[in-house]
Amino acid sequence: MQDFTLPANIKQIGSIGDGLRIYVEDYVCTFLQQYAEAGEYNERLAFLVGRHIVIDGQEILFVAGHCTASIPRSMRGFYGSLRRVSVMQRIC
Repeated sequence: MQDFTLPANIKQIGSIGDGLRIYVEDYVCTFLQQYAEAGEYNERLAFLVGRHIVIDGQEILFVAGHCTASIPRSMRGFYGSLRRVSVMQRIC
């Protein structure tokens, strides 16, 4: 994937040590905010998809999309004891 360049509308949301940097496309952040609001910040399930690339020797985890899914009834409330924090406040 030598010819790949990062899109202009991205946000760096983190890094791991001095190595891997984590970037997310802006529209993914927008989607996650809307998805969380639509569910009144209750449990929602979304998968982030992307790729691991190296550009000029720098490792990058690039999140370019998302998929949503339903939480089975048997799993609802599973995370209820955890402190509820908006995903957007943590990553975008």
